[in-house]
Parts: sequence; structure tokens; C-alpha cells
Amino acid sequence: MDLSSVRSASRKTRSACNRCHAQKLRCVRKAGQLRCDRCLRLGTACLFSPRAPRGSLKQREHSRPLEQQNAESDRDGSANMMRPLGSDDSLDLAVDWPVQGDVWSSLDIDLFSPEAHQPENTMNEQSLWTPDPDNHHTWSLTRQDLVETLPMPEWPPAMGITHGLANMSIALAELTTKLPSTSETSCARGEDRRHARREMPFIFDELFGLTSQFIDLVKHLLVDRELQNEATALMVGSCHSRLAETYGTIFSLIQRCIQHSLPPVCLDWTIVLPQVQLGSLTSQAMRVDAQTQLSPGKTTMYMLMITVFSSQLWTQLIEVVRGQHPMPVVASGVTSLAHTVWTEMVDRVDGLLQTIERTQNLLR
Repeated sequence: MDLSSVRSASRKTRSACNRCHAQKLRCVRKAGQLRCDRCLRLGTACLFSPRAPRGSLKQREHSRPLEQQNAESDRDGSANMMRPLGSDDSLDLAVDWPVQGDVWSSLDIDLFSPEAHQPENTMNEQSLWTPDPDNHHTWSLTRQDLVETLPMPEWPPAMGITHGLANMSIALAELTTKLPSTSETSCARGEDRRHARREMPFIFDELFGLTSQFIDLVKHLLVDRELQNEATALMVGSCHSRLAETYGTIFSLIQRCIQHSLPPVCLDWTIVLPQVQLGSLTSQAMRVDAQTQLSPGKTTMYMLMITVFSSQLWTQLIEVVRGQHPMPVVASGVTSLAHTVWTEMVDRVDGLLQTIERTQNLLR
């Protein structure tokens, strides 16, 4: 008898049959029975293999084909008993401590399997955990699929305004970074930033659209008297500040061009001029950068058009804010934060309209 046969004979038989052990199920065998209850119900052979050495992965890999063969032989009878997802016999490190007789060892079952936490008296084939095959499709959805399939929540009116202001603030912040540089300090930044600015042009139609949306939001807030809320007033003030800063930079560049024929300091700028329509004549939107040469007449026409559009939009805004009563003052006589934001908005609109008017006078 060789050494391997001696070792095999010296090892005790596993207390769970091969099929129950492979599926991490409790193996119950009554006294005097040669087969466990589960194999007896299914009418399959109940085989018991010797215990594997502790921690021996190699030995378990050799015994795996036998367990797979036993599982395949009774697959038809155990179709309703599926193993938990991710279980693998080759990685089973459960320790089989020696037990006497036919007493079941609690260490034969994986403590992380669902069956380990079920009551012993109620464990049967109907109560076994079986994965839902439809769940695989849920986890395979991409982010784009979720956006297309999941219904969008219907926000209450107040929450809709808050989200609108937040989205506008983000859009304005991104738009501000696309403006042509106005100082040599900003020109000294890295090549990656300059390349990004060339790839993301400043689009005037986008600016005019955001301005119109801001005016509509302010009208809605004034009607619902939601500007008395300090948090909402601060969000409105943030959006207004970015708008005023953007328009201020634009008209500063236009005045430099009119008075001194100076282009933007850096050469990394790219803008998309809006579409022009005069009667039956239409000029499509035009992409312009430092290498594009426009005639003086066309340059003046676009600057005048931008000035007129901007004047109309900011005149609408000043009419909206001036047509309302000032924000309330608290009982102690100290001006509320919402009132301060509102007053600052009115002052900045007046200042920007004066800048636009000066630019119009230079173009005449």
C-alpha cells in the first residue's frame, strides 16, 4: 500500500455528502439511513468523500472534478436549488473538524452563505435562497441607460427654482472660463489651458439665452415672494454677479477695440458671434479667433449688434427689479441679507447699463 493510500485511509469521512457539501447545504441523515434526507427525496446517490487536509487548496482542486461530476449527475433533480452567486469550490476554506457518529458539524456550512442564518427547523428546498436571473440585467445598466429608463422626479415649484438657479450658476461659471483673457497674468498659464480654451469657444447665443432665463427666474421669484428667503436670495445674487462680470468683461474688450484697436491680450481666444438678420438678409453665426481677419465694417456691425441685444436684456431686468417694492427690513431696523443682495443687484444693473450706453456712444 503506497503512502497516498495510507493517508486516504487515515482521514475520516466528511459528515456532509458531496452534493450538500458542494452546495453549502445542511446534510441531515437519520440513524440507520445510508442516504441523507435530500438525496433520498431526489432519488440520487449519496456519496461521502474523505475530509480534505486543512488549508490545502491543491487537494481541493484535485477533488473538484469528482464533486462536479456528482453535481452534474443529479442536476435534473436539483434544478430548484441554485448555489449563491460567486460561490466557488476551489476557494472553499471551511474547516471540517472531527465529529463522532452522524452528528452534523456546523462548520460544514459557510457562515457567509444565506443558509447559515436561517432557522434549522425551517430549512427546506422551498426556503432556499435562489438568485433572480433578472437582477443581472439591472447591474449591467450603464449610466446612460439609467438616465433614459428611470423616470425623472417631479420637483415641487420651490425645489424647481432652486435647481434652476444651481444649474444656471454652473453654466455661467463654465461660460466665464471661455471668455478671452484680459490680463497678461492669465496668459502665462499652461498650454493645456490654452488648448482647452481654443476647443471650447465663447458663444454669445449661450450668454443671451442664460440672461433671458435669469430674467424669467427673477420674475417668478418676485411673484411668489421667494426672494425673502436668504438662501434663495444668495443664489440669485451669485448668478447675477457672474452675469454682470461676464458682460463687464465683454464691453471692456469692445471699448479697447474701439478706442485703441487692441485685440485681447492672449491669442488663445475663440468666440462664436450670433446670427444677424436684417430684413431678408441673414448672416449665419460666425466662429472667430486670433487668426481670423474681419473687415472693419463687419466688426463694427457685430459690436453694435451685441451692444443692442445686451441693452435690451438688461433694460428688461432693471424694469423687473425697479417695478417691485424693496425687500422688507427686519423689526430691529437692521437690513436683512436678502434686502442687501437685492440692493446690490439694482446698483450693478444701473452701472452695467451705463457701461453699455457709453459703448453705444463710441460706436456712433
